[in-house]
Amino acid sequence: MRVSRRTLVSGGGAVAIAAAVPARRTSAQPALYVRQSIDVLMREQSPRIASFRRGVDAMMRLPTWDKRNWWFQANMHGVAADQIPPEMAGSAERYFSKCPHRTYFFLAWNRMYVYFFERILRALSGDPRLTLPYWAYDDPQQLRLPPAFLPDADELETGSPAAANPYARRNPLARAIRPSALDRGVAGLRPDLARQLGEAMALATFATTNRAEANQAFGGARVQALAEAPGIGGIESVHNDVHDTLGLGIGDLGSAVTAARDPLFWCLHATVDRLWAKWTSIGREPPTRDPYWMNTTFTFVDENGQDVRMAGAHILDNQFQLLYRYDDEPARRTQFAFSQSTTGGAAARPAIVVARAAETRLVARENRIALTVVSDTTSEEVRTGRFRVIVRDATARDRTSPYEILLSAGNAAPVRMGTLALFGPVAPARNTTGATLTFDATRALLQLARSPGFDLAGLHAVIVRRGLIDSSGQELVAPDPDPPRIAMIELVKG
Repeated sequence: MRVSRRTLVSGGGAVAIAAAVPARRTSAQPALYVRQSIDVLMREQSPRIASFRRGVDAMMRLPTWDKRNWWFQANMHGVAADQIPPEMAGSAERYFSKCPHRTYFFLAWNRMYVYFFERILRALSGDPRLTLPYWAYDDPQQLRLPPAFLPDADELETGSPAAANPYARRNPLARAIRPSALDRGVAGLRPDLARQLGEAMALATFATTNRAEANQAFGGARVQALAEAPGIGGIESVHNDVHDTLGLGIGDLGSAVTAARDPLFWCLHATVDRLWAKWTSIGREPPTRDPYWMNTTFTFVDENGQDVRMAGAHILDNQFQLLYRYDDEPARRTQFAFSQSTTGGAAARPAIVVARAAETRLVARENRIALTVVSDTTSEEVRTGRFRVIVRDATARDRTSPYEILLSAGNAAPVRMGTLALFGPVAPARNTTGATLTFDATRALLQLARSPGFDLAGLHAVIVRRGLIDSSGQELVAPDPDPPRIAMIELVKG
């Protein structure tokens, strides 16, 4: 698969399509744009920070009829129907709320979205080499909100005009509704985020046909139609945790319908794209033999305000097709050479339910849910078998908190299995169910089985609400007035 980007006119708009390119980069090809870490830019006192601010401010000042306008671009990710201005109402069906969350299109759509936003930002900033910075929250030393996004101290004082209207702050990168601890620079993401990212990056398969195990594939579950939302992919699950945590129940980032209003959103999503580029660089492959993923097109807006449609086939290689790389991604002279192997993942496997819990609601910060044994399991099977915990049909309100899920038995310390981060709302619609996530419980169960007096009859799922970490190391956890519901939790073997 050797593809690049060219443009033609089709159906009244500019359309990006695949075209043959040389296997090796030549001196005649344009130099790559380099997306840099916001931390590096700040340490170097780079003028690109000022360019970034200038570009954001310029987008915010554009008239509302201009499709490059900040709010128009944010609405493409998500917007509530009652928050669409009358002058934008005619654009809603074609452009707005198009992010395909909980499908295997999430990464492709995100790459296109960030790419065209960056082109608009570059043009309006007046800086011809400006690229969108990323926030390297995969680095445990960079979990605090980057200072470039902080408001001026006086704007946080009670009674100041900017306190009443955060969108009026002087720093364009601070114009957003956020938890106070974030805006004051005294809170950040949890240290265990690096472990979650490591687990996602270790996933070998991009997509799966087994919807119950969508989070066990890097990109998620395959769909037959964009209206389907069967599951949350492995890297999207981490993305959800970041959004839910930074939103802390009140911030723009905590809701899909407001998240892209916050300038920080774009740096978070550049990181998602960077992690996908890293995942691909170690020999992992997107679903190149899946015609639906490769050929389904999405509509975006370029720096000239013109519509552009792109598909998965056009964005497989960020360096050769889109002409950018990340500062920790070496420039390649050859493009990715995919084997064209099937990457659909395994279908659902026969499994035996060992224990289950019926419908539950996560009303407490720490929820201990007893799992009732329903089939015999020998100690030998516990030592040698494969076990999974399946959380079925989880539903949540908008701006829900992330939760950590653990397994416990008796007096032994609970063992972590993963994160339940829904980035709501997640609710049954169009005859579909809520989100189903699968967690590998093999290691957890084996560890618990080594404790004195272990008995499957004493098994519990422990689901704990999580939040931001403040400067003293304490966790700031938001109340959840309408906590998530889970239709069933099952421990299965096989």
